[in-house]
Amino acid sequence: MDIARKRQSDSCEQSVRDHLLNVSRLCERTGARCLLSAICLLIGLIHDMGKC
Repeated sequence: MDIARKRQSDSCEQSVRDHLLNVSRLCERTGARCLLSAICLLIGLIHDMGKC
């Protein structure tokens, strides 16, 4: 499992996969406000691809 981030408070690790999915969902919801949900979802999915 590739680690995207580690929470400082309890050292909980988040995988790159889980991080990308969570961010893409957030971006999709935000993009829906301006009718750009699909492109924002894609941006959320690829924003950290260099970590893989």
